[in-house]
Amino acid sequence: MNPSPVIIVSENPDIRIIGRVDESFLTDEIAQRQKEKKYLSDLFKIKENNIFFLKQTHGIDFHFVEGKTSDTAYYAEGDALATSEANQLLVVRTADCLPVFFSLYKEKKPVGGGIIHAGWKGLHLGIIPAMLNASINHYDADAVTCYLGPCIGKKNYEVGIEVAEKFEEVENRNGKYYLDIPSTGINQIQFLEKKRNDIQFQYFKEYAHCTFENNNRYYSHRKKDSGRNLNTFILRKT
Repeated sequence: MNPSPVIIVSENPDIRIIGRVDESFLTDEIAQRQKEKKYLSDLFKIKENNIFFLKQTHGIDFHFVEGKTSDTAYYAEGDALATSEANQLLVVRTADCLPVFFSLYKEKKPVGGGIIHAGWKGLHLGIIPAMLNASINHYDADAVTCYLGPCIGKKNYEVGIEVAEKFEEVENRNGKYYLDIPSTGINQIQFLEKKRNDIQFQYFKEYAHCTFENNNRYYSHRKKDSGRNLNTFILRKT
């Protein structure tokens, strides 16, 4: 029996990792997005216009989804979303890149959070510390908890020398270079932690399963999959 393709990381904020749930998603891109929204609407019991994707660009742009921003956030380009409003479902699509979920707290009460899409380009640009730092400031948080989601592991992520030269978290195996994305993500969070000693940080990577090795559970670009894992974040009313 294959492991469940849906992992509940946290209950409130409600954070989930959704892998190979429905192969019927694998149609043309527009139809695929429509099916994904319908699936998520049914799963989370929310309206489709409360579900926010991005046109992901492997860059460093991010958006806060709240108030009037919600009207245009679905069509925005970028690689990270955050919100402080309840019942706004934020979604990042991955198939080897690293999803980073984060929850923000003020005096131990949740005040916001979101999700980051980080491939090697985004990691090199610093999307993780940039989004975390901006969100901490935006929501006046005093603590943040981060969870790393499924991505391709170092063992299977061979990169060219032009990429390897940009990172310290690279292993040289007989002239071939392998990038450790989860370690890069953790190191960047720890770098921000040292700069922001006014903020309490927690970070976990037990959900950073290798998408390549666990291809029965997750989509992997390097396995030639056209599907995408859906990584979701939503604040629930308490």
